[in-house]
Formats: sequence, structure tokens, C-alpha cells
Amino acid sequence: MVSTTTAPASATLDDIAYKNIAGEVLRKSPGVSPKFLESCSAFEESIIGFLNSSIKNVWIYVGGFKFYVRKSTRLVGGRFGSCIDIASIEIPEDSRGLGAFSGLVSFLKKETLSRNLDGVYVECVHEPRLLAWLVFKSFRVDPSDPTSFYWDAKVKMENYHE
Repeated sequence: MVSTTTAPASATLDDIAYKNIAGEVLRKSPGVSPKFLESCSAFEESIIGFLNSSIKNVWIYVGGFKFYVRKSTRLVGGRFGSCIDIASIEIPEDSRGLGAFSGLVSFLKKETLSRNLDGVYVECVHEPRLLAWLVFKSFRVDPSDPTSFYWDAKVKMENYHE
């Protein structure tokens, strides 16, 4: 289990406010709780710790969130490359629709680029809304597994969406 951290005691909701794990502004909403924001920040720290380690895969438990991620070598864009895989995600019911998955993907894309990795891979997607969103965010269907998607960090695409 990866440890979590919380915001400094002196921080107010406005101080840490409305930022997801990629540092992007979340919709101002009464549903955005301090617990959700702290979970996003703790996840970011946990994933950086994982990427800096020699560990190949890990379950990250933060708040009520559960993420299974791994470092892999995959066929991406016709060549083998180093990827960060999102293999499983569980988001608490009260935190859905607030940008947690969007922030996760955006954060992993940025980490992929900063570490000169080849891509982000999302396994076994069955939610129709998520399928369309991944395509919109420049992910491509894995030809060997049509329920999985990859984002190729080495390809600049037209109409690229962060």
C-alpha cells in the first residue's frame, strides 16, 4: 500500500482549491470536497514515487480511490515502447464526474513526456462514455485488444487534445 498525505493544516479549500491531479482547474461545484482534493494530491505523490522506484506494478489506495498501475513494454504505434498502464480503477460514487480520471490521464501523459516514455495504455475499457472520451483525447484502439487503448507520446496528432 502506498502512503497518502494531506494538505497542510493551514491550507483552506480555496488554497488547494479546485485543482485536479494534473493541476487543472476543476469545475467549481458543491460536490468538490476537501477529501476529494486531498486524494488527488496524494495520488500524484504516490504515482511519482512509484515511477521513481524499481517496482513494476502497484495498487495505489488513496481515500476511497483504488488504482492499479504498472510499467510495461508494449507495442505502441508499430514499435515496442515503455508505457505506463492503467489496469484498474475504482472511484467512489460521490467522486465520479469531478475530473479524477481526466486528471489521472492528463497527469500520466505529462509524466510520460517528462520521462521520455513512449505512451500511456488503458486496459479493458467497457464504459461507452469512456471509450469516446479516450478517442477524443488522442488515444487509439489497440488492434490486438479492442477494449484497450494507447496514447503514443512520440506522435504529434492533428486536433490533439490534452
